[in-house]
Amino acid sequence: MLSDVLKIRILYTLTEALIRFIDEIPYWTARKHGKKYRLMYQVYTNPRYNEHGKAFFEGVNKRYTEYAKQLEPKLGIPYDIITPLIFILVRASVHYALFEDEYYLKSQMTVLKQGVALFAENYKKNEKR
Repeated sequence: MLSDVLKIRILYTLTEALIRFIDEIPYWTARKHGKKYRLMYQVYTNPRYNEHGKAFFEGVNKRYTEYAKQLEPKLGIPYDIITPLIFILVRASVHYALFEDEYYLKSQMTVLKQGVALFAENYKKNEKR
């Protein structure tokens, strides 16, 4: 069984890694997928292909929920809290890849990082009880 100090250290390390990931992923996404996202945006906003876009994003929602479930035991935050945080990260990353809007990205990332830290702290406290 892990000591409380070791648990806190692991949580702190995971939180640091998550914050670094949040800082880096939007720029990587823009470089790697920006052109594809711009094409998808044009296609899926066309009324002719809108239903295809809805179906595509239903699958995306399921995948992100599964990712959240995998992160739950590592972060100690319930998946139903992690899932919307993932949506915020993805939405801000895609928006940046589409429009290179640094202001929107920075404001979303600031709130997201604060949220992750607050949730981690909150659930860490609840675990001690």
